[in-house]
Amino acid sequence: MSVSRFVEARHREAGFFAHRESVVIYNAPALMRELRPVPALTHMTRRPFKVGFIGRTDVTKGIEHFFAGIAAADILDMEVHIAGRDNEKRIPGLIARYPQLKVTYHGFMEREAFYELVDLVVVTSMWDEPFCIVAIEPWELFKPSVSFAAGGLPEVFEHLPELVVPRGDIEALGASIARLANDAAFYADVALRCHRERSRFMPRAQADAYERVLISAARRDKPIKTQQQGAT
Repeated sequence: MSVSRFVEARHREAGFFAHRESVVIYNAPALMRELRPVPALTHMTRRPFKVGFIGRTDVTKGIEHFFAGIAAADILDMEVHIAGRDNEKRIPGLIARYPQLKVTYHGFMEREAFYELVDLVVVTSMWDEPFCIVAIEPWELFKPSVSFAAGGLPEVFEHLPELVVPRGDIEALGASIARLANDAAFYADVALRCHRERSRFMPRAQADAYERVLISAARRDKPIKTQQQGAT
């Protein structure tokens, strides 16, 4: 079993499990709260527009690309919020490099409080993410995310392709952020679609997929196909 088609393909390329049927079961982020009612669309954008990064602030997570992409977006009324441990001590230097940005570094912060604070989460991983829960978590609160196409991340955004840009493409990242910040109708549509897409990654969907695999194994039958075509 693999957490993404990307991981499955890598194992196959390396010669593993050549005579076994593939089963992909996506990770399910733990719920922060019960599903919420749809908020009023007029409240789905605000000023200043708050862009966020959460996680390790290191090279593999693309923190420098994050800053460059935000700067390329050139949004007049914007705040940048960063949460995570700065083990490589990169944040002070990046803040100094981009003095035009209004940056708040929170250090470690509870994820729900962070997602409540920001309007958009940016995922700039420069390594091949097997999956990436951070890209999905803000959807629970009707907050979109945009991402580099790294590893299994394109599968996360399979039905939201306009939120994925080529890995390392700063100009495309900036343009995507700017559109979400400046086009209220687009932002509202994407926020609702992201929230609906969470159904692909709910704990119940993951449990059902595992149950099908275990029942199949117990019957010593050919595994029931549970590869999530972007579904369960």
